Amino acid sequence: MELITDAQMKKLWAMSKQLNLTSEIVHQLVMELTGQGRVKGMSKADANHLIDIFDEHLSGKYGSDMATNKQLYAIERYRSSLGWDDDHLANFVFKVSGIQHIQWLDRKAASKVITGLSNTLEYQRKKAISQ
Repeated sequence: MELITDAQMKKLWAMSKQLNLTSEIVHQLVMELTGQGRVKGMSKADANHLIDIFDEHLSGKYGSDMATNKQLYAIERYRSSLGWDDDHLANFVFKVSGIQHIQWLDRKAASKVITGLSNTLEYQRKKAISQ
């Protein structure tokens, strides 16, 4: 197996920055794609596959159906209102949509997540009032 080249690694990190992905998210994506959490341990083929995925997102092929900034902002507002950390939100998003990172939500999945967060916040408020 040929390992990822320096040029591929530079391209992956540059593209991930353009997509506003943290290194933690990139490592999680690598783990999901390859079964290992190290970018340096990826094969050339896996690196090309991930570069293609990033390129599709950057080129807008996925853009028309991706969650809007307004939806992502609403999700973040609910996370803050609920007092959740990023891990708690990620677990909730995965439970509701099957997607691990909000950056990869499409509009329909984001809508489901927002509805779920709204219902959770309403439940917490009603629970607090009744106590």
